[in-house]
Amino acid sequence: MSIYARRYGSYDGPIEPESSRILVIAETEVRRLLAMKWVRRLILMAFTPTVFLAAMLYFGLVVKKAAGFDPFSGDIFVYHFRTATWFVAVMMAAFGAAMIAKDVVTRAFPLYFTRPVSIRSYVLGKLAAIAVPVLGVSLLPGVLLAITQWALAEDLSLLTAGVTLAKIMGASVVLAGFASTVILLMSSLGTSARYVGVGWLGLFLFLDIAYGIFKAAMGTDSPLLDLMSLRQQLYDVYDLIFRGDSDGIPALVSLCAITGFCAAALRVRILAIEAKNR
Repeated sequence: MSIYARRYGSYDGPIEPESSRILVIAETEVRRLLAMKWVRRLILMAFTPTVFLAAMLYFGLVVKKAAGFDPFSGDIFVYHFRTATWFVAVMMAAFGAAMIAKDVVTRAFPLYFTRPVSIRSYVLGKLAAIAVPVLGVSLLPGVLLAITQWALAEDLSLLTAGVTLAKIMGASVVLAGFASTVILLMSSLGTSARYVGVGWLGLFLFLDIAYGIFKAAMGTDSPLLDLMSLRQQLYDVYDLIFRGDSDGIPALVSLCAITGFCAAALRVRILAIEAKNR
């Protein structure tokens, strides 16, 4: 007669390279996300501002800066990433909130961790999966916008093109890293994706409203005051990257600190859940 012990048991068989395990989790989650109609719709909708910005590039070239708009400055990319920030905020609330919460509800962690999947692989796989749609609304339209800008330029410098591309990638990484780690931490702390999504949007909007109230009351544009708002911190980083505005340095440091803290806290949270399911 067979006897089965209903308890947690670690996997003790052959283990594949960790890089492939990360890709399996990421690929599975990306397929699930892209299978959702609204994810595809949001990504397509994110290209709408890119079309208008491309038109601004053309008309800016026609009027020869008569309206004070330089079509070859970094301003066009600042506008793009500011718009992308709101698409990402909505996307995180609608789809990122369930990324770990659904595993908590279904008690899927023993299924993950009794197989050759480490906590590091699990977290990185989830981060990579949620970062893909974020890059889809930030990096991809940004690159297409840069290509449009280069096509309209009379003399294209490869060095300038490379620097522009590096800036777009840098801004996209900051946005994706920050949004992904924060929403995954919040997702790991809840069991209802709906409440997690509402909490994310509420935090994002509440801090922005509070920032606007304090800014109006104090009548100042201090970079330190900008740290109250997550949205304003991202805007300041875009100004730092594309306009060279040094006032964005505190915001960049703050976002890196928040990202690092959330990543560390997420690992601790997954360890706690894994220990509870043993």
